[in-house]
Amino acid sequence: CSEGGVLTSDAHVIAVVRYLKPQYSIFEISNIFQVILASPTRSMREEFVKRGILSALQVLMHRYTEELTKANLPLLRKALDVVSFLPLTEEAIIRSRTGKCSFTTFLLDLCRHHDQEAARRAGAIAEKHLASQLRRRRESQQRAQQQMASSSGWRDRERERERDRDRDRPRIREWRQDGGRPPSLVVNANGKRP
Repeated sequence: CSEGGVLTSDAHVIAVVRYLKPQYSIFEISNIFQVILASPTRSMREEFVKRGILSALQVLMHRYTEELTKANLPLLRKALDVVSFLPLTEEAIIRSRTGKCSFTTFLLDLCRHHDQEAARRAGAIAEKHLASQLRRRRESQQRAQQQMASSSGWRDRERERERDRDRDRPRIREWRQDGGRPPSLVVNANGKRP
């Protein structure tokens, strides 16, 4: 299949893609990534894309983001290196899907990953291949933040009204005892307000 960890034929690409499964060990997956990154020709890298490597990588990266351990973080970064190494087009990225979501959505979500290095690598890939979608997503997030900021003002006003109501509840009981008039209208026997 390979000589010294380098693929010798496009025909071996499908076997490599089949080995990209979450059941394999971290060491085995890391070695497979090295073999892909050592692919000598552009035609071989294009064959990886044709054979569905993006979907396989998405499944692995999704697992690495769910089960975040010290061992999985380097694999996530290395998987993103593999994605950036491949000769991708916007159409290939948009077409790639798994049962959970599209590769586009997954990649754009990785741009906000808590690991800054993984987020930077995902952002570079998205900027290169999905610039318009990345821009739309950022604009959408800004609008959502602005709406949250304006709605938080509304929430603050509601909380203030609730505090006022809670503060006035004992007074309301007094009003009822005084004939249902608020304290500002209650007058004593001399006609003066207490």
